[in-house]
Amino acid sequence: MGRTIALFLLFAAPASALQTAIAPRALEVAGRRAVLFTVGTAALTVPAVTHADSVEEIAARANAKAVADREAAALKATDPEEESDGKGLVFGVLGASVVLSLPFYWKNVARLGIKLSGGGDGYDKIK
Repeated sequence: MGRTIALFLLFAAPASALQTAIAPRALEVAGRRAVLFTVGTAALTVPAVTHADSVEEIAARANAKAVADREAAALKATDPEEESDGKGLVFGVLGASVVLSLPFYWKNVARLGIKLSGGGDGYDKIK
């Protein structure tokens, strides 16, 4: 429809119809050919056919998406996720902190081992 109107304006409209949109001085300077060329190229850029989806098509797509989402949610709900036990993580961090800090106090631990085993106070054996 829009292309038909634009083509009508291009070929059949008198110059007076175009003068309402363009100043008279511009028509004298640019000429009728330049104006017709501009209107013609603008008419060709208008799409020939526009297509809008009907309400039924939009509803069908929305329903199909909703069904797919429901199926995905049901599949996810049936798969039990492994719930990790927090104790393992806590004990792992605790053990790692002890092992990594041991170089700072290993002499004291060695003296305590000597003292508990009955070998004296340990200060004369660990230097």
